[in-house]
Amino acid sequence: MTTIEIILAVAFVTYILFSGFAIYVMREVIVRQKAKMKHYKSAKYQREMWNKRMSEIHQKRTVKGMSEL
Repeated sequence: MTTIEIILAVAFVTYILFSGFAIYVMREVIVRQKAKMKHYKSAKYQREMWNKRMSEIHQKRTVKGMSEL
């Protein structure tokens, strides 16, 4: 094998390794995003957000009502 063939072989192997690593990282990111979305779609999270919004609205109305007096 000539020097150029060895360099090309090493470059090709390096490319394959980096591609495999990139695919692995993307799969892990997708798995984590799916888990996060499952949490955000859960009924418990939706109830927490609903209660938070209602308490904010209640506080705004209470403050607005107090300032009108």
